[in-house]
Amino acid sequence: MKFKHIILTTFLSLFVVSGLWAQDKYEYATLTFEDKLVMFTQEKVQVFRLDTSENAFRGTMRRLNTLSGLGWDVYQVTETLLSPLSDVTRLTYHLRRKKTNNQ
Repeated sequence: MKFKHIILTTFLSLFVVSGLWAQDKYEYATLTFEDKLVMFTQEKVQVFRLDTSENAFRGTMRRLNTLSGLGWDVYQVTETLLSPLSDVTRLTYHLRRKKTNNQ
C-alpha cells in the first residue's frame, strides 16, 4: 500500500511540475494612437509622426500590420476619451508575442 502511495505521489508531482514548465512566456507592448502621433512602447518609447496627408487610421493599421509580421498579436484595444467637450480619443492597442527560448 505504501509503494502505491509513493508512485501516485510521484506521478502527481511530475504532472504539476510539467504544467508549470508548459506555460507560454510573453513580452508585452502597447501601440498608442493620438492625433497624428503613434507611440510604440516596449522597453522604451518610440514615437512615429504620421504624414499629414496620410489617413490616421490607415497609418496606424499599417504600423500594426508591420508589428504583426514581427510576431506581435493584438489582444486588447482600449479607447480613452481625452476631453468630454470634444471627440478627441486615444486608442491603445495592447500587444503581446511569445518569447523565444533564447530570451
